[in-house]
Amino acid sequence: MPSFWSERRSSMRSMSSFNCIEAKRGVRMTSYAEYLFRQGSARAQWGRLPATVLTEVFLHLDDQARGRAGVVNKHWYNIYKTPRLWRRRSFKLNGTFRDQRALKYARSLGRYLVYCFLTCSIHSDRFARRFQKSLTSYLHCLFQLKANLKEFAFTQLELDRYFKDVFVRVKMIRSLTRFLRSQKQLVYFDMTSSWMNEIEGYQVLDALTLKCHSTVEYLHLEDYFGSHIPVYRSSDFLEIMSRFRSLKVINLNYNCLSNALLLRLAENCGSALRTFNIKCFKEDPYTQLIWASSWGELKNACRKLSVCICFDGVFAYETVKRILSSAIPLTHVDMFGDNEDDSFDPDLTMRYLARNYHATLQEVHIDVQPGSREVGQGLLKLVRECQRLYQLEVKAMVVDLFSLHQMFKILRDKQEQGQQRPQLELFKLIVNNMPLEYYEQMATVFQEFQSFFQEYHLEYHFQGYDHLGFPVVDM
Repeated sequence: MPSFWSERRSSMRSMSSFNCIEAKRGVRMTSYAEYLFRQGSARAQWGRLPATVLTEVFLHLDDQARGRAGVVNKHWYNIYKTPRLWRRRSFKLNGTFRDQRALKYARSLGRYLVYCFLTCSIHSDRFARRFQKSLTSYLHCLFQLKANLKEFAFTQLELDRYFKDVFVRVKMIRSLTRFLRSQKQLVYFDMTSSWMNEIEGYQVLDALTLKCHSTVEYLHLEDYFGSHIPVYRSSDFLEIMSRFRSLKVINLNYNCLSNALLLRLAENCGSALRTFNIKCFKEDPYTQLIWASSWGELKNACRKLSVCICFDGVFAYETVKRILSSAIPLTHVDMFGDNEDDSFDPDLTMRYLARNYHATLQEVHIDVQPGSREVGQGLLKLVRECQRLYQLEVKAMVVDLFSLHQMFKILRDKQEQGQQRPQLELFKLIVNNMPLEYYEQMATVFQEFQSFFQEYHLEYHFQGYDHLGFPVVDM
């Protein structure tokens, strides 16, 4: 009897909930049985979502959530095993137990991998041997499963910093070269900040070009070799780079650049090359002279070539002038670092850029620790003469207020006279170590043209800091 009354009460509660739902929805149902049938069919529909919809849901889940969703039912488990979900993976290896996550993936799902991104995140040479074992095991699993990658990135390796043991380095390079020799369709290759010596670097590149010399389109080798290595003198590096046939984007340090390399690139990749990123680091050799004729050959072969140069600690005007040949199709310039000897003259440098690259220059970023040199006419010339310039960021100590006012006035006059609209979209100015009165005068200049900035949709930022680094003005 108690069981009967308990079932009766449960039935009455279900009926009351059914009546409430019917009243709220305004839907007339013929019977309570029909209500139960519809509830069950709704749950069944969630369990049988179309594969395309469920796959998109799985793509937005992390590994832990994806694993929990995979045990809902057999249909969801089959979607969980779909190769599309496991083609792109990114792991940080640090020589600890956390590396097991990457190894488990490589053993179970490595055959589906197409886009592989690895980052070395160790912070001490104590973990170097365990990191080497993790990396070797990971690449061995992919090699055994015959994973065929399209993109491979292995960044922040920094061999010269953490891997002092020769035995460990040899095993890592051997495992990496064996894996790269098995690849046939790599399109993207990135080993930024590897800090290898010449022999190790050439071995890896030689393995890459064995079967992928005609497929690689994006080659990122910034800080690939260690500092102080004059790679531009090496005939081996020139021979290896000559094998590539389809390069579209190249990232190199200036110590790898030579006249012969530019001529080979013009000959082999002229129809494909679009972007050439160059980093000039103060610790690297940069005394070689690149002829204007070599840049001219490359520019003629690559009609859509865009060259971006980054100066890291290299500021002397004569050095910058020697590196920046007028024949370079320069579009982006980035300068940053400490100006300890006060050798950087920003105004003179900007005048040189405006005079030689007024037809191509698009972005200028100067984030050098300010010295005693004033910024004035160089800023004005950049905005007035470089018609394609759309981003300008300058960090300075002294800025000529009259030149700044004239620069804004030129932009406003062009707009009011109905001339061709200037391309400038972002202007950022950072000033340090100036008295409060100076900052107030500069803020007045910005406020005078504020309505023009809003109408013209020009994004502007002005920041002023005192001698202690605290912000005084931010607008």
